[in-house]
Amino acid sequence: MLDETAKGVFAIAATPFTDDGALDFDSIDRMVDFYVECGVSGLTILGIMGEAAKLSNEESAAVASRILARLDGKIPVVVGVSAPSMNAIQSLTKKVTDMGAAGVMVAPMSGLHTDQQIESYFHSVCESLGDTPIVLQDYPPTTGVWFSTPLLNKLFTDLPSLKVLKHEDWPGLRKLTQFRAAEAAGERRRVSVLVGNGGVFLPQELRRGADGAMTRASPIRKCWCRCVTSTQTGNPMKRKICSMPTCHLFGTNSRSASGWPYERKSFVGAG
Repeated sequence: MLDETAKGVFAIAATPFTDDGALDFDSIDRMVDFYVECGVSGLTILGIMGEAAKLSNEESAAVASRILARLDGKIPVVVGVSAPSMNAIQSLTKKVTDMGAAGVMVAPMSGLHTDQQIESYFHSVCESLGDTPIVLQDYPPTTGVWFSTPLLNKLFTDLPSLKVLKHEDWPGLRKLTQFRAAEAAGERRRVSVLVGNGGVFLPQELRRGADGAMTRASPIRKCWCRCVTSTQTGNPMKRKICSMPTCHLFGTNSRSASGWPYERKSFVGAG
């Protein structure tokens, strides 16, 4: 199961469709094999990149089942279960954990404007999901919900089932530094921080204490895996891989909406 030691690269997987809009299970198999060949540490499915909002509950479960069966335990899988309804979150979580998912990812529902509202929401989520390991997704540009650092510290102190912070605030380097400083001061347990935003700030975030990335990973960016590994092993020469123009070019493109077609095109070109 997912825990506070999670690290490396958790690639956020796309959901392949056929030309007529049906789920493309053959392409799912090839995509999963590709990620394993890249050396990713885990997969995150049914997130924003996975177009989860376009899928029914049954389709979401079918995608998760196919991916988990294909991987057969090779690497952990985190499943996005965010939904407006707590019942929907609970239902999909039970299905995917029974299939073998390592944990689930939850973003705050829209319309939460105060720390008290956000805190109440995640207490409800954790109470509903029991001991299921949870990745808290902090992605304000998309959700419209903003977490202060003190609020994050309080949530991770009070809710032991929160194991990983998916940090995607923009800009967020100071926030990451403050989050790690609270741990260093002994204010709460250390948890895993995996960053997103297409890897635009990955080298800087790794130096500030991130444990890896949980981001879209097109075929061109196998360099993210090498970047994280070389940083964690402390090799200063290999860390220069993180500054490769190719890594930053595709990271920057994928961060914006205009870059998504190029990202998807890279998957099509890879088969």
